[in-house]
Amino acid sequence: MLTRILLVVALVYSGLGYTSSETNPLTEVNLQLKWRHQFQFAGYYAALEQGFYQQAGFDVNLLERLPGPTPIEQLIIGDVDYAVVGAGALVYRANGVPLVALAAIYQHSPSILVSRYRKLSELAGKKVMLSAGIMNAEINAMFESAGVNFTDIKVVPTEQPLQGFIGQKYAAFNGYQTNEPFYLEQIDIPYYVIAPSDYGVSFYGDILVTSEHQLATNPEGVARFRAATIKGWQYAIAHVDEIVELILTKYNSQKKSRELLTFEAKALIELIHADIVPIGYMNIERWQSISDILKTAGVFKQREPDLNKFLYSEYLEKGPLDWVIYYKIELLLLMAALLGMMMMVHNSRLKQTIKERTQELRQAKKQAEIDARTDVLTGLANRRHCLEVIEHDLSLAKRNGLALSVIYMDIDWFKKINDQYGHGAGDEALKKLANILKRNVRAADTPARVGGEEFVVICLEKDKQSASHLADRIRTDIQNTKIHYQDVSFNLTVSFGVTAFSDGDSVDKLLQKSDQALYEAKEGGRNKVVCI
Repeated sequence: MLTRILLVVALVYSGLGYTSSETNPLTEVNLQLKWRHQFQFAGYYAALEQGFYQQAGFDVNLLERLPGPTPIEQLIIGDVDYAVVGAGALVYRANGVPLVALAAIYQHSPSILVSRYRKLSELAGKKVMLSAGIMNAEINAMFESAGVNFTDIKVVPTEQPLQGFIGQKYAAFNGYQTNEPFYLEQIDIPYYVIAPSDYGVSFYGDILVTSEHQLATNPEGVARFRAATIKGWQYAIAHVDEIVELILTKYNSQKKSRELLTFEAKALIELIHADIVPIGYMNIERWQSISDILKTAGVFKQREPDLNKFLYSEYLEKGPLDWVIYYKIELLLLMAALLGMMMMVHNSRLKQTIKERTQELRQAKKQAEIDARTDVLTGLANRRHCLEVIEHDLSLAKRNGLALSVIYMDIDWFKKINDQYGHGAGDEALKKLANILKRNVRAADTPARVGGEEFVVICLEKDKQSASHLADRIRTDIQNTKIHYQDVSFNLTVSFGVTAFSDGDSVDKLLQKSDQALYEAKEGGRNKVVCI
């Protein structure tokens, strides 16, 4: 078995091992096409005309579809060795027909419904031309998925569908997006394309199949035939004009024009997705999804297909490299998902970092604004903030007829304290005075340090008499408080000037009046409160 696998891998990926017709006779092989000659089978023409089949040891006969047995029936009775069929082959497999799917040429089926109406539900009661049998499984599944029962429409057998549609004999018919739309656009006939994928039905298209007997008796030959076929499709996709010319001169039994074949080629290449997945790629999960859709549509009457026996890839023993190749799309999707998750985590962390940094900047800005209005030593409002508060409170007092008083104070003989005990002791005295102010004023009052040893208390809604009582209470508290600094202790006294707002007073006038009162307290012996 290992030798067989190595041979298959060598055939597929290196092109080695083909049997030369010059040294060995060619094996005659019959390949039954799904329909008559057109670009739909371009890869098989290329494999034959470019000698890929001959190099692989085969003399291949390409058989057009004729009236009579279906491609699968011909395969099973032994008239052909390989066949091109639709995803409905899965139904045959479920019914016990020993088919093996070798490759899905089209990642999406070109099968569509050409209709005069936009929605399937609008076809109720109207004539719809549909192909007979289960090979049209995706169209049948689409109707089931849309909730349209075949008893709701008038199904008629296929007979000159395009002419009947143009002659308005039918409301819709099943066709290929690679063919009928071209003719209708040429004669400007309005139509709608209803695709199975619009209803969640996405089938593989044009499956290359063989029989279990063929695979069991000639596994190496099956591998060579599959590899040569895929090589032919690769060539056809890369040489569209050349293959169109080939069909026109040798395979044009339908008398199609160059324009139609080119139209067909463009549409089919989009369905192959060779730029995304390897040609012939099949995924067991995708087949399982197709099986589930057919089961829901009631196509499987008794049992479901055994996908392990249906898919060629399941017959091969896979090594690590084979599994990587086989699940290349899934691995790419997984890598993309992991990359996406990493990007999401990175973006989330980046957003969190930005949020934290923004918060830090806002906090820093807020702190800077506080620092700009706060005296560093005492923690009280500084002179700038003091002036802002007086201006604000004065405006309120004028507008609302409120009382406003200002207490101006100055420490007595403060220079002597610095000279005698040092500036450290002076700083301690300033901080102690600030604490005394904080515990004596109301929350609505604003204490501030406006100079070296000068302090102000702004008292909104407090008249001159009440402010005077507050000043005297502060004065007494300061006088009775011992200041301790290192190994020395001393007391302070403070002089106070109190004034109140009168009509017409400005900020400067108010401060001037309080300063005048403080001056009189100093001249009057200090350690007292003067109110003017």
